Amino acid sequence: MWGLRLAAEPPPNVQALEGFKAGRFEIQDEGSQMVCWLSGGGLDLSGAVVVDYCAGGGGKTLGLAQQGVGTLIAADISMKRLDAIRPRLERAGVDAELRLLGADGEGVEDLVGGADLVLVDAPCSGSGTWRRRPEDAWRLKADEVERLHKLQLAILGRAAALVKPGGRLVYVTCSMLTGENEKTADAFEAAHQDFRPVAVGDALGNPAFSDAAREHLARFAKGHRLRLSPATSGTDGFFAALYERAG
Repeated sequence: MWGLRLAAEPPPNVQALEGFKAGRFEIQDEGSQMVCWLSGGGLDLSGAVVVDYCAGGGGKTLGLAQQGVGTLIAADISMKRLDAIRPRLERAGVDAELRLLGADGEGVEDLVGGADLVLVDAPCSGSGTWRRRPEDAWRLKADEVERLHKLQLAILGRAAALVKPGGRLVYVTCSMLTGENEKTADAFEAAHQDFRPVAVGDALGNPAFSDAAREHLARFAKGHRLRLSPATSGTDGFFAALYERAG
């Protein structure tokens, strides 16, 4: 079992617990954990090269590490964010290489065509977290969604270049907006005919999922795409699309 929901009321200061300080657990939304396990579902990652592209604070990096990854690389354009990952990796006893990306994706040229799995947790509006920060909904403008869509598509194209033939690419956002989810996935698929969809059902065989979880998630999947929301899954809002590079 990898995920536990704390039901205590009021919730304790989890970060003050000895178990957290010792690296025995991390704090992460259930939806975020699910997309990590979906990413590696059905794959043998024991000797694989896995890239967490747009690693941010490192939550997905830790989620991928739980799956017994061979070589794990966390990449981001912000050194400040990469530096914030280091203590989390050390606390969890996880070995991962940190890569600073340039504005146009420079810094991973040696990985082009060589990665078994690339997870792209793309910059987005964060609308999937509005249940915790509802005031953010009033700040989002339509032109910002369009800007993010174009950025997501550019990032996906750069990340796709790293995937080897037969490797997997996973696109993830914590957004509920079609303009950042289906629209971006549609545009990527139209421009990258060498990437074919991987059905979510094929990735649900991951042993981290219980039978009940598989049945639950299968109801929300539409082929190779999955939407989670507070209303349907009791999680933050997430979107995921899975692909395999033709080989």
